[in-house]
Amino acid sequence: MTTHSLIGRLLAVVALVFAAVAVANPAAATPDPGRPFHVSIQADAGVPGADGCQELSGTGLATHMGRIAVTGQACADGTGVATWAAANGDTLVFSFVTVPTGPPNADGSIPVAFVAYDTVGTGRFVGATVDGALQALVYPVPDGSSHLVAWLDSTIQYDASNRSAH
Repeated sequence: MTTHSLIGRLLAVVALVFAAVAVANPAAATPDPGRPFHVSIQADAGVPGADGCQELSGTGLATHMGRIAVTGQACADGTGVATWAAANGDTLVFSFVTVPTGPPNADGSIPVAFVAYDTVGTGRFVGATVDGALQALVYPVPDGSSHLVAWLDSTIQYDASNRSAH
């Protein structure tokens, strides 16, 4: 047997071993591409306080969470924080900036996006990341409060070290 054929057989065996490991543990072979994550929310924002912030309160439905309670605060400077809490107490908490996405609509609603720049989770959402921005229509009320309807069609990636996520 020549040196070249011996090296060729050795490389073939090494390739088969790596292929077997990749099949046995597909997560090691490719990064987690994420799972579909869809959210719909209806919430109210109270009259702004002296600090220019409005308290948020509402409900929604989210893939991987079920029915959610939505709480938080949105401020006149475009920043805010929102908590989505599942029935079992697991949460996703987002710090966000609000970005207008177009002119006001004929019905008076204002299209905006809530772009998260920091996400913290508890329970099965520890280490989770969510892609995309929450899209919303904000309906201003004459007293300064507002109502919003929001949705997200995105993906969520779980931290592989968090076993409770699976």
